[in-house]
Amino acid sequence: IRKNENSTKQLIQQSRLAQMGEMISMIAHQWRQPLAAISATTNNLLVKLMIEDKVNKKSFEEELILITEYSKHLSSTIDDFRNFFKTDKEKEEFDLEEVIKKSISITKTSIESKNIKLEIDLEKNLILFSYATEIQQVILNIIKNAEDILTEKDIPNKKICITTYKRNDHSIIIKIQDNGGGIEESLIEKIFDPYFSTKSDKDGTGLGLYMSRIIINDHCKGNLKVINENNGATFLIDLPI
Repeated sequence: IRKNENSTKQLIQQSRLAQMGEMISMIAHQWRQPLAAISATTNNLLVKLMIEDKVNKKSFEEELILITEYSKHLSSTIDDFRNFFKTDKEKEEFDLEEVIKKSISITKTSIESKNIKLEIDLEKNLILFSYATEIQQVILNIIKNAEDILTEKDIPNKKICITTYKRNDHSIIIKIQDNGGGIEESLIEKIFDPYFSTKSDKDGTGLGLYMSRIIINDHCKGNLKVINENNGATFLIDLPI
């Protein structure tokens, strides 16, 4: 039992390091656009100061307000990523829609840059008593996997669909579906195994889905499974209310 516990701790640490690498990549995506906008705005102000004898005060203020808004966006992104790596010690009551929107906000810029359409259908007022940050990690990991598969296979009309609904009085379902062709039937039972990866570019650690299942099944007492349907893979996260 002690050996198993130590082995699991090592896997968790390796998974966290792999996720940190992915987070840094996503931070770059998130920051590129507002930084470019700040640069363009400041350059615009400098040009105006150089060529105009009198700068319009209202116009100047509007440009400065824009810079402030971009800066707030950068600050908000830092908070998103910092919260992502917090370890929940106690369960809390939270709105599932908010958690999913936070996951989407982290990866949205990266998804859009790869021409992937994101379709979201979230049922309102789905309240859970669980580990919000851990669930957010799982959602983000599955979205990132779908993004990688769609990009690797260069699927036309790439799409990721996220749906939530109440299954009954006791559980809520999060459904994350892509149109990446699905998972080979011979591999579908193996994708939750540690160190197993289907990514051909060798960037996959094979720990993301393994850790996702531990979080959902062991920590949150739910169930994570995958099926093939509609020419893609569908991950179903069943969580107790």
